[in-house]
Amino acid sequence: MYKNLIAFLIAANVYWASWLEYVGIIKSETSCDITYVLTVDQYFKRFLIGELSKEVLSEEISKVNIDVYREYFQVYYKLLVLNNELDAKDLNNLGALNLTEAKLLKSLYLEEKGKVKEAINILSEINEPFPQIFKAWIQLRNKIDENAAIQILQFYVENNNSFAAALLGNYYSVKGEFFKANKLLIFAENNAESFAYYPLGANYFYGRGVIKDIKRAEELLVKARLHGDLSKASYLLGLIHLNSDEIVGIKLLEESSMNGEKAASFKLGSHLLKRMKSRKDYHDAVYYLEKAAESGVEEAYVLLVKSQLAMFLTTEDNSYLIKAKDYRNQVEDKNQALQNRLNIMISKTTQEYELKRK
Repeated sequence: MYKNLIAFLIAANVYWASWLEYVGIIKSETSCDITYVLTVDQYFKRFLIGELSKEVLSEEISKVNIDVYREYFQVYYKLLVLNNELDAKDLNNLGALNLTEAKLLKSLYLEEKGKVKEAINILSEINEPFPQIFKAWIQLRNKIDENAAIQILQFYVENNNSFAAALLGNYYSVKGEFFKANKLLIFAENNAESFAYYPLGANYFYGRGVIKDIKRAEELLVKARLHGDLSKASYLLGLIHLNSDEIVGIKLLEESSMNGEKAASFKLGSHLLKRMKSRKDYHDAVYYLEKAAESGVEEAYVLLVKSQLAMFLTTEDNSYLIKAKDYRNQVEDKNQALQNRLNIMISKTTQEYELKRK
């Protein structure tokens, strides 16, 4: 094993051979637990390209009995928390870092602080594969000199670097250029590059640039989830399982929602509201729909107001009508169309209630 994580990341011609081992899927009537083992290197790699939060990384690294990796993360965390403007040489002296690693760390810190051009300048000083690929990825996700960044990634793709292929494939997927994306993602996936699993799985799920294939999509999405994607991959897996195995589907959607996927919050809330087997279903539905609404899902407000108005007509409890109006009032003034839609719903319900009382 490499002495130091970032030395592993930037080592020339290393194509990321340390991969996840799939242990198994344990399913019962009440739970769906997936056990997995993820290498420290893979966690940091996901963190560096923005697919893993500091909080998740901190939790996982704390479980690892390798002091050098914990020290690396702690240095970065202190940089952010203390807003410490240390230069690369200062970082070098904090331990567990050589000068190249310190520059990579500093660039990551600068990008998070919004100093993207400074981050790119630091990475430009390091003529090694990973920093150059990482620099191109920063440029793409910040829309800076995208053509130059694409050329850098394409260069490494032509030299059979599957990590570069996965990142470029991700980029083209977001741009909607699915045929181009899938060619890169399939190459990366064939080389066990984990960052290809979700976008390629999503493209098979929706039939984007490939023939729709739910079975193939599920295979890839399970791999993506096992590699730490508990947000988008879990969401699509939840949709796949919701009709065939509702318990598993709901648990996957809960996991996705918990990890910030607003579409999962909305889907879960609307599903629970529709089935309404118990009072708990109702309260859980409201919880997830409120979460979706707070994340900007407009249709969540419609279902929240609709649910409160239905309860008002059923129970004649005025608190539900008040709550419906509260949801309406939460909608920003600039969204006049949604406000009007909710006002019409409330007005029709109150008229119906008055007629019912007569």
